[in-house]
Amino acid sequence: SSPPMSTQPIVIGNEVPAITNLTISSSSEGQPDALHPLTVAFAEGDADGDAISTTLEWKRDGFTVSALANLTTVPAEYIGVGQRWTVVVVAMDGFDGKTSRESGILTITNIPPAADFTAPPTLFSDTEMTLDGGVSSDTDGSIVAWFWNISGVRYSGERIHVTLPAGTVV
Repeated sequence: SSPPMSTQPIVIGNEVPAITNLTISSSSEGQPDALHPLTVAFAEGDADGDAISTTLEWKRDGFTVSALANLTTVPAEYIGVGQRWTVVVVAMDGFDGKTSRESGILTITNIPPAADFTAPPTLFSDTEMTLDGGVSSDTDGSIVAWFWNISGVRYSGERIHVTLPAGTVV
């Protein structure tokens, strides 16, 4: 007869999924701005080969933007100057394995306005004229103040009335 067999319990474990290389980027050249969408990129993996599902939660200034749930891109219409964006990625493997990672903060920068002005077609020295900065533009917002410096004299306002001596460069 054979000796009695003893069995030891075997514990089958589950490795939690991994999320790596989590970044947010903008399609703008240089700094992220309010005119270009944001995109999340990340890598996911599971050491024991389980299928992974992910969810995405975008946060603007620390608050969840529910309309962007599970989207990999934030459309430009959601983005404004000075906002701070992060994204939380949650990876699940269906066997109670869950990993959550939050990206670093991406701050939306301001694009400086383009200053421009109009003047009368003919300028005469020592005659009052109007200089109009209303043709200036701001692609990611609106211009809220105009500051002028003409020959060391400072003015403010969208339109200014000045009398300039001969030889003044505007």
